[in-house]
Amino acid sequence: MFNSRALKPISFALGLGLAMPSLAADFMQGMFKRADDSRLQYQLRAGYGAGGDSIGPKVDDAYAQDQVSAGNGLMFGAGVRYALSPALPLTAMPLFVESNINIMIDAAHSSETDVSFIRYPFDVLLGTEYKQWRFAAGYTRHINPKLEIQYSEDDNGFDKETTYEKTYNDADGQVVEVSYGLGKIDANIRYTQIEYDFAGVKVDGSGVALSVMLRF
Repeated sequence: MFNSRALKPISFALGLGLAMPSLAADFMQGMFKRADDSRLQYQLRAGYGAGGDSIGPKVDDAYAQDQVSAGNGLMFGAGVRYALSPALPLTAMPLFVESNINIMIDAAHSSETDVSFIRYPFDVLLGTEYKQWRFAAGYTRHINPKLEIQYSEDDNGFDKETTYEKTYNDADGQVVEVSYGLGKIDANIRYTQIEYDFAGVKVDGSGVALSVMLRF
């Protein structure tokens, strides 16, 4: 049967995603109050990434075998984009800088085992745009990457749960992304190159993510 404990990390991510519009607006308006705010935009992101090394145990259910990967996961985020002046020299192409805070989670579950990998990517990117296309690249820091494994077993008729956690060091990486704008909606593809470290053991968390961004 489906284990409701597996929904906890995903429910948390979805709840955070739903709360982000009001939280982001209040926080960002306080940080970026300006008399001329026409160059400032807020943005919300939802998407999914894939890639990286497999981590944690393999999980078997009645239909298939699954395993968490360091580059996989649902992604929700909020950020700001600010148009810079002057334009890019020699081309008259406008520049912008943007900063985003995201949550990314991958999970696998069975009746006896639940595995999740959660991290919080923080990005600072510099970009330019041409017509409806936007190109950006920059720095990302993945904060508090954590692998959590929950085992459940029958102990004389009672469920006994054991939780194992592995928290990786905060990791620095690079991001390249391309967006295509449709009004206030951007279709976005990004590549992240990053590596996680735990006690000297390296895990590749690089991957490609597809997302939709709402700008306002």
